Amino acid sequence: NNVLALLSVVYTWSEMHNFYMGNNPCKQVMKYPKNAHRIKLSDDKRQQILDYCEGKAHDYTPHFLTLVAMGLYTGCRGLEMYGLRWEEPKTEAEKEKCSGWLEPGWDNLEEKKRIVLWDTKNRKEFRPFLRKPMKELFIRLRKKLYNDKNFSWCLNSVYIFPKTRFKQQFPLEHTDVYAQTYPLHALNEKFGLKVEINGKLKNTYTMKIGRKTFVSKAAEEQGVEIASRSVNHSDTKVTREHYLVPDKEDLEFEFKDKKTNVENIDKHRIEKSKKVK
Repeated sequence: NNVLALLSVVYTWSEMHNFYMGNNPCKQVMKYPKNAHRIKLSDDKRQQILDYCEGKAHDYTPHFLTLVAMGLYTGCRGLEMYGLRWEEPKTEAEKEKCSGWLEPGWDNLEEKKRIVLWDTKNRKEFRPFLRKPMKELFIRLRKKLYNDKNFSWCLNSVYIFPKTRFKQQFPLEHTDVYAQTYPLHALNEKFGLKVEINGKLKNTYTMKIGRKTFVSKAAEEQGVEIASRSVNHSDTKVTREHYLVPDKEDLEFEFKDKKTNVENIDKHRIEKSKKVK
């Protein structure tokens, strides 16, 4: 659909400037239907994974489990999380290499702080709220770098999630989707989230499903409007079409049966009128 739209723009522009005199052939091509995958983790699985991320397992794979928890607590996309820095970049060149950074004073548990995403999918800056459990995980991760020699190499990185591939360390680069392949497989196996599709085992939980689970949870507790704004959607239409939210069911309600005493008032008025006569 995206390729078709691009070609259509080329033909339309050419027609407008008299470079092409024929009809736009893209109008004769049928578009692929859009399949909205409206799924999420169950509340039990969500809580089990968060407990795991915040438990003893965090000591062994702190970066990956912080990523997983971040998806469930903020709804950020994978690409938005991978390139995060601890601090704001000082130059434009550094800024171009990252997806965002933490606001100064982020480690103060009593102050409300946010994550700064300077270039999101819709090309607008967005500042998702940094909730207390995420602050605690970031603090724990930061301490891990100072106290565990196996992770001290990360102190040379400006990124929260520096890159590792095949046991090699790249402190000057941030992680990417390929570096998460193996740990995601392991996480899905641990929590019984592998499903068979066309004879192959696939992951149920991905960073995208973490985002969808966050939106569904936010919509359930705070409403669709708040959930939509929490992940920088352009409007609630996108949220309703692509995420499981308690929307349609909310319209199926009955009015509460509150009987009034109107009938008794009318009866009393008639009786009083008879007495006067």
